[in-house]
Amino acid sequence: MGTYAPGEPWTTRDQMLLRTAQVMHAYAHGEFDQIHPVPVDFAVAGTFPENRVIASAPFRRAVYGSGGDGSYVHNSGVFLATGRFGLALTAGAALGRAIGNSRRRADAQRMAQADWRPFDQGAVFVNQYGFYLRTAAGLLWWGWDDLLECQMVEPGRLVMLGVTPEGQRNFMVDSDLAELLFATWALVRQPQHWQFLQRVWLIPAWLEHYRSVYGASAFDFAREFPDHFGQLS
Repeated sequence: MGTYAPGEPWTTRDQMLLRTAQVMHAYAHGEFDQIHPVPVDFAVAGTFPENRVIASAPFRRAVYGSGGDGSYVHNSGVFLATGRFGLALTAGAALGRAIGNSRRRADAQRMAQADWRPFDQGAVFVNQYGFYLRTAAGLLWWGWDDLLECQMVEPGRLVMLGVTPEGQRNFMVDSDLAELLFATWALVRQPQHWQFLQRVWLIPAWLEHYRSVYGASAFDFAREFPDHFGQLS
């Protein structure tokens, strides 16, 4: 997110950043019980209201890795044509095979390169214990203990190293709630994370926009937090 133009409208992204600021302020000042839950239509582990979902938004997720091992199927079939145009047809077929093999080889090499590759998308639901990812394939739960590393790489984009049944994997999550995911994880797992200490969820440009929209009723989320965050139970 860059700067806002004067009079720019309030968006869904802005509303999610406001929700993030409200939740983090509530955590810091022991007021989490005042955060209203978001109703959901799936079972949430634990007992309400302690297990309530507090925010939801769309997400896209990419995984870091390669899409192949560099191998490809080489077409070496023989084609012989006879007649007046036989030689030309045979040469054309050989050229076509060479072009096809070259393309397959290039595609295989490209797929073998490690990169961020689209993985899934859907809706993310956050509570104090972790988050749910609802996709076309089902409902996946991630607890904060399942994440070993997290970092904001740009507004709305989080990179995380998670523990999966297949081992450790790097994921990149794009969502209007990326800041809330990061901040809550850091609060629970690593409150000395440099991005957490800098409060990356309070984006300066957004703060200015929020104050311009809400005017005198704008809450001061930028005021000093307590020196130490307690661990969430």
